[in-house]
Amino acid sequence: MTRHRMGLLPRHERRRPSRPAFVAGVLGALVAVSATTAPARSAPGGEAGVPDTECPAAATVASVAPEDPVTGWTVSKGTTPELFEGEVLGVLEDAVSPGFPLIVARLTSPEIDRVGGIWSGMSGSPVYDSSGNLLGAVAYGFAYSPSPVAGITPAEEMQALLSEPPTAAASSPLATAAGRERIDLPGTMERRLVASGAATAAEFSGGLTRLPIALAVPGTVPKKRLAATLERMGMDGVRVFATGSAAPSSPDYPIVSGGNLAVSESYGDVTFAGVGTATAVCDDEILAFGHPFAFTGKSALTMHGASAVYVQEDPNWVPFKMSRLGAPSGTVTQDRMAGLLATQTAIPSAPDITTSVTSGTRGRTGTTYIPARNWFADVSAYHLLFNQERVFDAHAEGAQTSSWTVKGLRADGSAFDYTRADRFAHPDDLVWSAPDELFMQLFKLMNTGERISFTEVDASSAMSPDYQAYAIKKVEIRRDGEWRRVPRPLQVRPGVTKKFRVTLTSDQLPDRYVRLPVTVPRSAVGEGYLTFRGGNTYGGWEEFWYDPTSGSSFDKELAKIKATPRNDTVVADLQVARRSGGAATRSVRVGTGAVVDGFRSASLVVRR
Repeated sequence: MTRHRMGLLPRHERRRPSRPAFVAGVLGALVAVSATTAPARSAPGGEAGVPDTECPAAATVASVAPEDPVTGWTVSKGTTPELFEGEVLGVLEDAVSPGFPLIVARLTSPEIDRVGGIWSGMSGSPVYDSSGNLLGAVAYGFAYSPSPVAGITPAEEMQALLSEPPTAAASSPLATAAGRERIDLPGTMERRLVASGAATAAEFSGGLTRLPIALAVPGTVPKKRLAATLERMGMDGVRVFATGSAAPSSPDYPIVSGGNLAVSESYGDVTFAGVGTATAVCDDEILAFGHPFAFTGKSALTMHGASAVYVQEDPNWVPFKMSRLGAPSGTVTQDRMAGLLATQTAIPSAPDITTSVTSGTRGRTGTTYIPARNWFADVSAYHLLFNQERVFDAHAEGAQTSSWTVKGLRADGSAFDYTRADRFAHPDDLVWSAPDELFMQLFKLMNTGERISFTEVDASSAMSPDYQAYAIKKVEIRRDGEWRRVPRPLQVRPGVTKKFRVTLTSDQLPDRYVRLPVTVPRSAVGEGYLTFRGGNTYGGWEEFWYDPTSGSSFDKELAKIKATPRNDTVVADLQVARRSGGAATRSVRVGTGAVVDGFRSASLVVRR
């Protein structure tokens, strides 16, 4: 039997189309690149590793000129910012979006030189001019190869996000578009950079793009499923690396200017988080990244500190920083074109899923918090999957019983909840079965057109390596005191009850009979059909039991989930025309104690 798996469904959110890239002009003549060193700005906060309490003044783009020396801070290992230096190459007007320029500079440091250029995870690294004013944040680089050439988001644009900017904010309103996905360099700049050895002509042909977000994900996520999940969520501009969990009990890493900063879609047992750099700490407000994370505008994702493990060089693409995430330490409140705005005053409330899984003497209970609403179905399913993998410790045959209680709030603020209990079995890979079903239920409830929010999921699974399942072998009808083959068509009268016997067969269990009495509705007349099926037919997925004509309101979808047959039942469904119009139906279910597959049907004629 072919099984679909979570994350391979059609996307429920359409990604934004790419916008054409163009550059309006270059401010100032460009000169050959040299290793000019700027006067070093003191470490953030006056001492490396100490949070900034003074928000830096912003340098204006109009004050930037080619050959200006710059300094900056970023982290390649641990939590202490390290100095880098560089030189301004020029300014690209309207590069990111109309009225949104980009400063281009060439940077150098022992670590930048070691890995060949700036890296994924360096987004947000603050860059200062020779007077110590904040020039902006490293945010853009070449798409397909390492290079020391960086696109810097101006500090004016970033400080416009602050509730109280320390200097005059940019005159333009907050951006409402994602900006160009590719920024082409003018021919003059490209030729001079190629001559300097900063990159090859082929590498420059790809232009500048936002530095890929260093996305921390659980190390056991299959690549194909992860790719499908990221595509559905519009998270294609990422560089994935495996990480451990980030939980409330994790270390509380400090967040300082030039230090690590992470924003999580989920944390706990299953952590999905983008890792970048804090640009400025302004009292309780923090600017970071210099480009969007998910570009949601208003946001309520969770902020974390982090400790860098290593910057991995990559000769074929952009190097990337691997990090360990710390405990939640604040909320990302704005996710805009110019970067992120976060606050350390509160941690966002996040719905959670908690599971308790047992298999023999092994057991585990774990929790994942999911501040990202659109990720709730995916992450909940991953959470159940990973905990089942940890306890069952194999992708192998087996059987299990699982149940979960789902709670949430509807658009009008009223609460909803339901509990689903079922039995699962698989001849090859048990651990996927229950997560698939949980994903499908949550996914459908999220996509009825009503904006709901989940508040919690409590789940439990008892797993066994003993695979047991039935299949429907044949169906018989009781006639003249004997069990006989069902005639085609079966002719019946309204109001009568017919007795049927379903023979179940199994390689692991003795064959058994299940008896189902089916009563023909008194209003029935004409042709119809009678079906017998196992509850696990089509993998037990609810969508195959749904009436496609019944609509997709939240009430109807929730009712369908509650009414879906368990996988360990045999179901007889009768449907026939009704004299007053429409269809007359009957359904009978009998439990078996083991998962049942298979399908049999017969045509039906009701004569008065």
